[in-house]
Order: sequence, then C-alpha cells, then structure tokens
Amino acid sequence: MAIEVAEGGIRSTPWRAQASHNQANVSKAFDSDPDTFWDSEAAQQPGMWYELDLGQTQTIERIKIESPGRGFAVGCTMSVSTDRTDWQVVDENPHNWKSIDASFTPRSVRYIKIEQTGSPSWGARWLISEVTVGLAHP
Repeated sequence: MAIEVAEGGIRSTPWRAQASHNQANVSKAFDSDPDTFWDSEAAQQPGMWYELDLGQTQTIERIKIESPGRGFAVGCTMSVSTDRTDWQVVDENPHNWKSIDASFTPRSVRYIKIEQTGSPSWGARWLISEVTVGLAHP
C-alpha cells in the first residue's frame, strides 16, 4: 500500500516501520512512489500487521492506506497510539474490498498499526503502496 501525504500532511522523512511479514521492504509503503509497495509475501491471514512510527507525536485526523489491485486487506482494524502501549481503534472493517481511507476526530498520534483480520478466498497477499497521514486543521 502506498502512503500519501495530503495537503498539510506529514512528511515521511523520519518515518520507520515494522511488519509481521517481510520486514525488508516496509519502507516501500511510504517512499512516495505509488509504483512500489510493501508486499507481505504470504497469503493474507488474520493477525498479520503493519506498524508505522511517525517519528514524533502529531495531531492527525486522517489515514489513507492505498493498495494496488486486489492487495487490500480483506478485513482490518486500524489503531493509533502515542506510546505503543495504549491503542485507540480509529477504523474497523471486517469485510473490506478497497484501499483504506479513515477519517476521525483529531488526536495525538505517533504510532499507527493496521491489523489484517480477514481471509480472502483467492489467496491474495497484502500490499501497501502508499500511506498518507493528514494533519488536523487548526
């Protein structure tokens, strides 16, 4: 999936990420190139996750997770945190059929975690081409 920075969005320069699968290519999800992507390199299954560290706490109100083709998470829960201990769910979709675009009440966030919760019948891998994080408007 790709990370896209909307107008007034956060620059991805200090970002770091980790994932349950294919740690080697996690940065492709925020390299500003929609033609490259992080690939789980395994069929989607519940419990897979991708976590993004924004490098510092920011007040945000939107997160977009772009996935090419049919590589979207077929079910997902998106949570945010300032400390990686206390997580708040900001979006949940047990039957997802598209890229994720979650808008929510502005809140302080440093960490974003997307957990894959579905099992596609077609054996698709999970792909993230770009992640976009939208800053809250003052």
